Amino acid sequence: MIGGLLGFLFGIPRTFQGDQGGDSQRREGSAAIDKPAYRPNTSLEQISDWLTKILVGVGLTQIGALRAHFDSLSHGLGRAFGGQPIDEAFVSSLVAMLAVAGFLFGFLWTRIYLPGAFRAADLDAVRGEVMEELGRQADTDADALSLVDQQLTSAPDQTPVPEDKLTAAIAQATSNAKHFIFERARENRSRNWQSSSSKTAMERSIPIFRALIKAGGDSPIAHRYYGQLGFALKDQVNPDWKAAEEALTTAIRLRGPAQDFGYQYYELNRAICRIMLDEGFKQDKPSDPSVKALILADLRAAYQVGLADIVLGEQMPAKWLQLNSISKASLARA
Repeated sequence: MIGGLLGFLFGIPRTFQGDQGGDSQRREGSAAIDKPAYRPNTSLEQISDWLTKILVGVGLTQIGALRAHFDSLSHGLGRAFGGQPIDEAFVSSLVAMLAVAGFLFGFLWTRIYLPGAFRAADLDAVRGEVMEELGRQADTDADALSLVDQQLTSAPDQTPVPEDKLTAAIAQATSNAKHFIFERARENRSRNWQSSSSKTAMERSIPIFRALIKAGGDSPIAHRYYGQLGFALKDQVNPDWKAAEEALTTAIRLRGPAQDFGYQYYELNRAICRIMLDEGFKQDKPSDPSVKALILADLRAAYQVGLADIVLGEQMPAKWLQLNSISKASLARA
């Protein structure tokens, strides 16, 4: 038992820490280990460290007296076997063998099995925390999706969901939930923007796009949030041309060149917004040179990426081109 206890003390596993010398050697030529492989009871670890140092120190200072104590132990136990010299020799051998065997058993068991037990206990604790967090996140996503569904499907006479409440719920949702929310709002806008009778339903997607921008305006697909918001502001019952132009400008900046990334409708719709804001167009006159250059750049970009039929066929762009004496050949020019 004493040998097993000593083996246990010497075999207590140590937590891998970034500031320990052994770990720094282990990390040479590889990535640093910042997290422990497992988290055993640090108090037991410290006590083991103290006791092993004390035992080694005391053993070294008292090594001369160990023989006398061992002889006394052998003599006392040998009396139980008959008290003869052969009995004392047998007891001495038995004590030495069992002490070594106990030490090896305690040390090897502690080194081989105890780290696995610690690791399994830590994994169970982490697994429980993860499952609890996943459950909380699932509830958060469900709340956000419920509010979005309420916003998009409620009757016209019902009060819409407060935008700050919608924004807070979407901000806490996961990226997958945000993607699903965006697709729901985009599909609602795409389905209802053309008919004047359904534009009110389309307008219900506007707060959702704004909430997505506030919750993830720096994401790789943020240009889609701004683009859909610009489309919706442009096509609502009372179009907000200026806000739509600003949203589409941001979408174009985040997207990059249309020939590389697509989404060519951004330029086309921004050109329409700029035409509607143009004082010259409102008076059936040519545009000022600076305004003309901006609108022409957008129409030319849309024309050259495959939207020529819309640029030339839609009433508003076609009228602006006519007022400003811009030919088809001019649009095709780089």
